[in-house]
Amino acid sequence: MANIENATALISIFGKWPSFHDAEVLRAVLDRSGPEGPSVETMIHVFEMTSEIDSKSGLYAVKNRMLVTLRFTEISLQQIQGFNEPECFVLA
Repeated sequence: MANIENATALISIFGKWPSFHDAEVLRAVLDRSGPEGPSVETMIHVFEMTSEIDSKSGLYAVKNRMLVTLRFTEISLQQIQGFNEPECFVLA
């Protein structure tokens, strides 16, 4: 976590670093022109699942919904898969 700027902001909300397991990538911006070399900036809808059932939807209730922006620098991408498939978007 020492290399992640503002990691404490997420940790203070979730009580730990979120897993991003069920998170949805809403936006990814590839930039080859930055002073730190190639980068990817992502906007991710992250939330915490609970074991409670929402009475209106009948689905598991979630808490701490938020949009998180992560910026990765000095990257080297070989491929992008599943771009418009929320369950399998992969930057590799």
